[in-house]
Amino acid sequence: MAFEMEQQQQQQQQQRPLLNNQGSPTVHSKAYNPKSSRTKFDKTWDERYQQLQEFHRLHGHSDVPYNYPDKTLTRWVTNQRQNRKLQRSSMTRERIAKLDDIGFTWETRSTWEHRFQQLKDYYHQHGHCNVPNREEYQDVRKFIFGQRHQYKLRQLDGTGSMTDERLEALESIHFDFTPHREHVYQREWDKYYKELETFYEQHNHSIVPKKNRLLWRWTEVQREEYEKWLEGKDTFITQDKIKHLNSLKFFWNSHDAQWMNYFIELEEWHSQHGGNVEVDSIDNLELKSWLQEQLDSHALGQLRKNRYNILVSLGVNFSTKNSSSNASLSWDVQFEQLKEFKLKYGHCCVPQHYKDNPSLGLFVKNQRRQRKLLDLGEKSSMTNERKNKLESIGFAWSAAEDELLPALRGQQILKELSIQNLIKKTQERRRTAVKSQRVVEEDIKALMERYKRKSLWGM
Repeated sequence: MAFEMEQQQQQQQQQRPLLNNQGSPTVHSKAYNPKSSRTKFDKTWDERYQQLQEFHRLHGHSDVPYNYPDKTLTRWVTNQRQNRKLQRSSMTRERIAKLDDIGFTWETRSTWEHRFQQLKDYYHQHGHCNVPNREEYQDVRKFIFGQRHQYKLRQLDGTGSMTDERLEALESIHFDFTPHREHVYQREWDKYYKELETFYEQHNHSIVPKKNRLLWRWTEVQREEYEKWLEGKDTFITQDKIKHLNSLKFFWNSHDAQWMNYFIELEEWHSQHGGNVEVDSIDNLELKSWLQEQLDSHALGQLRKNRYNILVSLGVNFSTKNSSSNASLSWDVQFEQLKEFKLKYGHCCVPQHYKDNPSLGLFVKNQRRQRKLLDLGEKSSMTNERKNKLESIGFAWSAAEDELLPALRGQQILKELSIQNLIKKTQERRRTAVKSQRVVEEDIKALMERYKRKSLWGM
């Protein structure tokens, strides 16, 4: 046993390299090989470093993005930063010097700088910043949307995180701060604004009549967007657009614009009928109803003074016979007509162009309009008494709700008819079943009789 242990010690001594006086292996040692002193980890490091050198040559920096196709290089770069931060022995002075030579960033950049660098790389590779909607670009696309939003805030009121430095950096790669959808909107806006400008030059006002359907609708959209702008909501309208529209004496209040629209129609009627403002044509029932509404409002002391003055200047007669008592009488008469409509059809949804009584549809529309004015605290011909009368017959203040009532009534009728049909079919089936049962009983009875006769014959 002792002999075996001594033999093993001799073998180990033979495998150890011979040391000189300085304590280092001698050149005559068989176990020492200078080339074998480099480990496979050293070789891997050199290979990755060469890849990073190539990346630096192509992109001009050494900040490998996290979504770079070669994930091994991405992880290796992260590890180098971590090794130096933790002062690991693998991060030698030689390696630090090599990485510094190619501008290696030891501290990770901020999120904004990182995303911008990714976008910049994409720009240099493709020549534009229109990043496609693909999975590998989702973070960059979010960054793009965020920059456009921050730019919009900067344009609106100077808020947001879009600094001069960031703006300059994005402009250096020809970043498009306005997406395609907004480009289309801007072109449309410019087109209709020019039309409105031409209209203003011809008529000296910007109240577009409804017959010019497209331009009229565009002006309504501007008022809707303006309301959003006042409330601080996201909108396409800007201070610059508001300034341009103000130069055309644009009415931002939809109620004022609607009132002026009717007044312009009345002016046209006045010029076409030799200075007469008594609207009596069946084709202008809506204008006639509006004029009567002005008379009613004056009788109740609710017509604005400036509106009263321009109507008087056009020749409108605000005498008692045209308003006051006759207005109330007219309302009561039309209310009775509405009650008759309700009795006949089961609802108050009078079509606007109701053939049997065209003015009744306009009456219903006007009541809703007056109720809205009342709720807004503005002058209105809607009194509590009228409101209670209308609600007593199930009047719907919302046009959408009113349109739904006939449909619901129709569903109820269909439901009742379905139930009646079901009952009828059930009764028919029962009668058929009773008849069938009688037939079966008769057949059984006949068979029994036949059996009895056979039995007697056999006896």
